[in-house]
Amino acid sequence: MIDVVDEFIYLASKICNYKEDHEIKTRINLANILYFSLLLSELKCKEVHRVTKIKLKTMIRPVLYYGRESWTLNTYGENAINFFERKILRRILD
Repeated sequence: MIDVVDEFIYLASKICNYKEDHEIKTRINLANILYFSLLLSELKCKEVHRVTKIKLKTMIRPVLYYGRESWTLNTYGENAINFFERKILRRILD
């Protein structure tokens, strides 16, 4: 017998019928944790070149976009992801 549920976790992504904003917030929080762990070690170092810092951003992007195939992005989701990426770039380029 197959149970009908409103939400379930599949490959560390929460799949639900009604609300995807929660999953987007979770992915942004996880990417933020990774960003700050890199910030403390590599991104704040003045000896590391800016181009290298931008390449380190590619380590954050897979964490942010994991499971996006199941998302239906609305305006909130797009704005939240764009805001997070701009925040990272601003801090790298400072």
